This record gives sequence, C-alpha cells and structure tokens, in this order.
Amino acid sequence: SRIRGTQRLMDLLRNRFGISDAFVERVPHPELIALRDENKRWLDYDDTEATRSMRAQLGAYNAMLAAADISVDLPVERISAITERSIDLTRKTYRRIFSRSRFDRGGRFYGPWWLNAPKALREHILIDDEETVECDYAGQHVHIAYSLKGLRFVDVHPGIDDPYTISGYEHLERAFRKNALKVALGAATRRSCLLALRQDIRENTDWATQDIDLPAFLQAMERVHEPIRDFFYSDSALILQFHDSRIAKAVIARCMEHEVVALAVHDSFIVQERALTR
Repeated sequence: SRIRGTQRLMDLLRNRFGISDAFVERVPHPELIALRDENKRWLDYDDTEATRSMRAQLGAYNAMLAAADISVDLPVERISAITERSIDLTRKTYRRIFSRSRFDRGGRFYGPWWLNAPKALREHILIDDEETVECDYAGQHVHIAYSLKGLRFVDVHPGIDDPYTISGYEHLERAFRKNALKVALGAATRRSCLLALRQDIRENTDWATQDIDLPAFLQAMERVHEPIRDFFYSDSALILQFHDSRIAKAVIARCMEHEVVALAVHDSFIVQERALTR
C-alpha cells in the first residue's frame, strides 16, 4: 500500500512544526541490482559472481556519493523557475535496472535526483562546494552500434563529426534529427517509428512548423547509416543501453580509483572542474 499526505497535512507539518522537505529522506532501495521482465514486473534472481561484483561496486559508489556534499548553487525561487518538478537533494543513491529478464539488456544507472533534472539546473550543481562541468559522449548509441559491427563511425564517414548529420536535411533542427535516430533505434517496427515521430512533431511546436516528409527522411537516414541498418526498427535500445551502462560502469570505476566524485547521467558525467586537469 502507498499512503500520500494531503496538502493540508503538508501545510500542518510545515507551518506548525517547521518540518520542510529538507527533513525528509527516502529509504534507499534494498536491492541495488534489479531485474524486470518484459512487462516491467520485478523478478527475483539467483546471485552470480557478476551480480555480486556489480552490487559491491555500486555499494562503494553510493557510499562515496553519500559522503559528498552535492548541492545546487541557486536559491529555491530560481530552481522553481527552471523546473516544476520537486527536487529532493537527499536522493543520491543509484541502482542498476536490467530488463527483459536478462542481464544483457538495459542495466543503466537510475535513482539520484540529477538524472531527471534539466540541463539548465545541472549546470549549477556543486560538489563539495566546487563548481562542476558535465562531460558527455556525443552520439553514443550510434557509435556503439557501429562498434558492434566492427566499424568506427569516423572511418565510415570521414570528415563528419556529428552522427546526426543527414544529407539533404541539414535545415531540420539537430534536436529533431537526433530524436529521429534515437526513435528508429528503439522502435520495434518502421510503422511504430513513424507513429512515434508524428506524435513527437505534434507535441513540439517548433518541429510542427516544418514541412517534414517523414518516410523520405527515414529513407535518407537509412542510406546514411546503411552499415547499422539492421539496428533500425528492431527494438535495439535495450541492447545499446546495456553497452552504454558498461561504459558508465568503467568510467565510474576509474573515477573512484582517482577519488573523483562523478555523477553519472547515462552517457554524461558531472565532475568538479579541477578533475579535468588530472
């Protein structure tokens, strides 16, 4: 059962007893390595050397984060102006979630508040009162897909730095091209990809003003990325997420070796600026 306090109770606690959100902490989830089935139901599983190793690393990582002071260098009013979501600054514990009843699907790191915070807010994160910078892997899933084919994107497309470049469609916003490629890699069929993109266009006023022939655009994208064509419309997202989670695990381990607090945001990492000079 879940019980949620009404606004009346929240006001009573705040006004009569001086209890604010800062006094409330979430109890960390007891299982750091979680497994779900095809319907996203949680599963029990038998521990292996691999799951024990992952749990041990994650426990040490969470302990490091718990000891760090992770804050936002903004007043509450500015935070509220950036995001309507409630930010629980005490929520700093990661867990890894695997999918499809398999430990080679998904596996990304979830949990802390900064994962769902907009970039405009993440830019103001302090670690132990020091300014931070966010470093990311650009076009990570595209590069991973090429790598799984034994190829490097830069070798197949010399002179092109951005994997979201689609010849003939440079006039379209990069955000749209990036989203389209992401949807194509995650969709189960070409039809479901088209339906999802049409929905995205309806919900984005900037994209809706552009005259986009989606079938023609997808054909152009398929031509550009012919070497990884079989990753399109084949429900590949969880496979690619598994590989990006392995990269995140390696980055976290390296940072811990150097006593650098790194906040993982899937394919990017927030660290103190001085850490970049190490």
